[in-house]
Amino acid sequence: MGDRLVLVGAAQGKRTEYFLRAAHSLGCIAEVFSYAEYPMHSRVGDRVKLDPPPIHESELAYLDKFTDWYQQALAQIERLEGIRFLNHPSEIWAALDKCATKIRLLQNGVPTPAYYPKGASSYEQLRALMEQEHVYRVFIKPRYGSGAAGVAAFCIQPKNGRELLYTALQLEDGRLFNTKRVVKSSNVTENRLLLDLLLSQQTIVEQWQPKDVLSDGITYDLRAVCQQGELRFLVPRGAHSPITNLHLNDMALDLEQLQISPELAAQIQDCCRQAARCFPRLHTVGLDLLIPPRNNGAIRPMVIEVNGQGDLIYKDIFAHNTIYQKQVEYLIELEKETIENEP
Repeated sequence: MGDRLVLVGAAQGKRTEYFLRAAHSLGCIAEVFSYAEYPMHSRVGDRVKLDPPPIHESELAYLDKFTDWYQQALAQIERLEGIRFLNHPSEIWAALDKCATKIRLLQNGVPTPAYYPKGASSYEQLRALMEQEHVYRVFIKPRYGSGAAGVAAFCIQPKNGRELLYTALQLEDGRLFNTKRVVKSSNVTENRLLLDLLLSQQTIVEQWQPKDVLSDGITYDLRAVCQQGELRFLVPRGAHSPITNLHLNDMALDLEQLQISPELAAQIQDCCRQAARCFPRLHTVGLDLLIPPRNNGAIRPMVIEVNGQGDLIYKDIFAHNTIYQKQVEYLIELEKETIENEP
């Protein structure tokens, strides 16, 4: 019988370093394995946290190959007997699938931007979809992935047909690469080439909902971390473009800058609880929340992303490391429970 504390992920990095620190502060030693190593070294009774594996490729086409491999790796670990998880592999995969996530949120009444299940597989189909639906602002995202990889925001003016594309993707020699700088383009030829390549892969198309803007013109959204269904940490992420993500070197703002009213704070709490309940086998879940412009009267926070491994918050690890400490505490409690095979 094992009863080990195990981290499956990268051998080095901030996630690993600060999870190990949290374990040490609570009198535990955690063993670290890669996804390739762990199935050969697993033991009945292991208490396991699954971190995202590192990605070293920036080409978007690599994402599909990586996704296939990761799905198989999660399934292999899920089949191991007698393992208890912080976040269950099948639930991590469900959150990674933006279509499956969208369906869960909508079925449970969680506010989220509308999406188009049939999507589009080319620039022409996307334009036709937008004209048909009378929707002139959309986000296009790879179906699988995180960190704003492959995300594009596209809008057209219905009266004159002019268009504008925002993305951190860069087109080189007929291939798309993820960068950390969002650029905008009104060049139809360039946009067509880029969107044709992006839409040839598995994507999700959803309505582009406007985000609240601060007085200095910074657009922002919120990364929330919920643990056991409750909001534990909230980080505003600011940008000078519609695409907000700290992986793009955007700005981590202070909550005080937002001047959130008690009423809005309660709405955010409620929205997080609703979304977390949609993923009951995720002890820790990262949620990206959109706050509509607050000068438009009644507002309602919306969930725009769910991340089953979205727990790396620098403001937390460099201060009190509370998120990882609570994860270790939960895994310690699992040791006291009777070992059962997870469904």
